[in-house]
Amino acid sequence: MRLLTRSALLGAVSSVQAFTYNTRFENVTWDDDNWRLTTTNLDQGHYESRMMEPFSEVDTRVNGDQINGWPLFDRRQTFATIAGFYDSQPTLNGTNSEWLNQHGWESAISGVPHWSSIAVISPGGQVLNASVPALQISSFISTLDIGAGSMRWSCTWTPQGEPAIDVEYSMFVSKLYVNRAAVQLKLTPSRDMNVTVMDILDGDCAQRTDFVNKSYQANSSTIWTAVRPNGIANVTANVYSTMAGDFNSSTRANVLDPSVIGTNSSSIAQSFNA
Repeated sequence: MRLLTRSALLGAVSSVQAFTYNTRFENVTWDDDNWRLTTTNLDQGHYESRMMEPFSEVDTRVNGDQINGWPLFDRRQTFATIAGFYDSQPTLNGTNSEWLNQHGWESAISGVPHWSSIAVISPGGQVLNASVPALQISSFISTLDIGAGSMRWSCTWTPQGEPAIDVEYSMFVSKLYVNRAAVQLKLTPSRDMNVTVMDILDGDCAQRTDFVNKSYQANSSTIWTAVRPNGIANVTANVYSTMAGDFNSSTRANVLDPSVIGTNSSSIAQSFNA
């Protein structure tokens, strides 16, 4: 089984020598010709570049450093937002100029539900997501392509007691349509199997917002959710997700399990068997 596997090679193949440099970070290289930053170091639960695929993550506490710094001092986690999406609140947790509070209210940027998570459930019920055991992951590579506006992850996932699956994620943000993005998932199992693929809009990422509405569209493979910044009544962010690929559309289901979508009101997910 393989999702979205078609590819084509166009034009002549030429020999190009790229200038790739080691950085001061272990297992991290910089391709200066193509503007690509690559790491082979999987480091889950930290806020830097070595996260596991395009999932929503929460920082793992190390020496009490799980919180963001000034001025928010809140939980450090994956954060998605939109330009200009600011809230209105009485005070922030930190400030350089307390005397400004006499004029009333502060503003911090608000988040929207994390939109790029596509989780996978193995035949045995094990889950490939941000918290997958690192011992199940091998051959991990993550590349940020700054010139193309894309991010790629690849690895081999071997659920305990189950066959291995080669996994590739590609995430692309459109420069032409700035409110659109796409995530492509390719799965290549070591033998024939059926898996479940989950498309998740994770509301835990929508910090400093109020839930507005959400919907599981009955007649299409689309889900959406809407939030507005705390204290702002006339601004709403709507996040839509539509799945397309090599899966059985008749198996589509509305995912309600809190272990998958959490307890945030703005979270929503759909699943397909593939």
